[in-house]
Amino acid sequence: MQHYRAVLAMGAVILPFSACKSSSDQWNLQLFPHVAENQLPFESADTFRIVLERNNDEEEVYEFDAAETVQLEGADALDNTPIRVDILEGDTVIATGRTAPLTQDDGNQEVGILVANTESVAFLSELENGIQASTLTSLGNGRFLSTGGLNMLGMLRDGEARDEIRWLELGTVDPEQAPSFTDIGTMPPYVTEAGESRTGRHAHTATVLSAPAELEGHVLVAGGTNTLMETPGVTASAFIVDPSTGEATKIDEEDDLRDPRMGHLAVANSNGDVIFFGGWTYDEDPLVLAPAQTMEVFVPTERRFRRGKLRDVRLAGRYGYGFAASIPTVGIVHCGGVVSTQDGGWRSVNDCVLIDLGLTVEAIEPLPLPLAHASMIALPNRQLLVTGGLEVSTSQPDDEAVLANKKAYLYDHDTNTWTEAGQMKRGRNRHQSALLPDGRVLIIGGRSAGLGFDEHNSADFEDCLEIYDPATDPIDPFVLLDGCSQSTGNGQALSEAASNPAVVNDPDFGVLMVGGLGNNGSSKAVNLWVSAAP
Repeated sequence: MQHYRAVLAMGAVILPFSACKSSSDQWNLQLFPHVAENQLPFESADTFRIVLERNNDEEEVYEFDAAETVQLEGADALDNTPIRVDILEGDTVIATGRTAPLTQDDGNQEVGILVANTESVAFLSELENGIQASTLTSLGNGRFLSTGGLNMLGMLRDGEARDEIRWLELGTVDPEQAPSFTDIGTMPPYVTEAGESRTGRHAHTATVLSAPAELEGHVLVAGGTNTLMETPGVTASAFIVDPSTGEATKIDEEDDLRDPRMGHLAVANSNGDVIFFGGWTYDEDPLVLAPAQTMEVFVPTERRFRRGKLRDVRLAGRYGYGFAASIPTVGIVHCGGVVSTQDGGWRSVNDCVLIDLGLTVEAIEPLPLPLAHASMIALPNRQLLVTGGLEVSTSQPDDEAVLANKKAYLYDHDTNTWTEAGQMKRGRNRHQSALLPDGRVLIIGGRSAGLGFDEHNSADFEDCLEIYDPATDPIDPFVLLDGCSQSTGNGQALSEAASNPAVVNDPDFGVLMVGGLGNNGSSKAVNLWVSAAP
């Protein structure tokens, strides 16, 4: 006979499980919750719920009072089974935690579990060094990979380009310490245009590959630079990381990016190809970066970059700073960007293109207004949501800041039309968006004003979060969350105001937000947003 026994003690909050396979063969599993420093999820708990999430999408649910000791009869043995713990106040789930998949072999072990308040931000262990322009990818089951980044002290100073490959697991937490990033490898060296060997890079991209089978779940890292603004550090080199080992395998030099790039975009389509857009490239003048107005594609099955049908296409936003997203089974849409004007200023553009799954590029309906430094995200209904950005239709000097836009727009591929989607409560540029499991969109960080090319020296960074929720109010769908100053300590704002934090989403574990640029240079912040449990 198999059975589970669960005990919760409100003091130490220990969740032990035991299962008896026979009278002489027993195993025990104990879950030790870790709680973020800014949260108290057990303080108002009435009920605990333990959920065994089976592979057949069925759940075994056991619910009991906060201090009750119960025996869970008849539960099958763990077989690659995540365990979820929900904390309820009345009928509302106020906090939740989840393990990585566990098997019976995990018996007789102590397993940590991160428990965090829902619908708010948990402050996780800070990075040892501040990081901006790094990469962050989600690999499922609470696993995240980060590479490189710039550790910059103060505003607009040079900094050190990092070379670490870092790993964070939220589903497998050490019972003795809180979850944090650990180094699992070093990025391979590359030779700069100045002939110097470097390993550190920032302003690069990292994309999770979905094909072929032997590369599924591996991460493609491409481009970047080891300096802040000088061109000799810009590289065309690329490599593929195996997250299970941290091993990095370089792409052959002749198959690297055709143009050295930094500050570019990389988006995977539903075929698994990765399209690269714009950025900045090498120029003979060592102090001036030239725009990379081109597109190219990495074909995973061939393990190489090629221009192909993208060869003769030039982005309307010559100097980059556009935005892109993938519509499944359709292709990738890219819009906006920056061009220079004859008087030495800049303006934004409203041009949009679709790169279909056959890698054919066609112009589509332009944005209703010119935008740069906006955010675009694909919604479950195949629409695209664009928020914020800088709207500049006439020449603007790059030493005069422009207030960021509050407007939002939806693009419908089926009708090739844009419609208004309300206004954010805060104007933002250089912000990020993340799709939540229920279809809402979390709007993260950014700046309330901005320049076309440079970061301006002003303390206008946002720690505020807001949510796009048209199901609640289609006319006014943006909700600004409480706690826009971290001093309130209620966990609903970022631990540090920042622009362009690295943001990825694991539907089961939450939205992870790391680093970015803040008032003191590169941010050390690691934040996690956990959506309400079902």
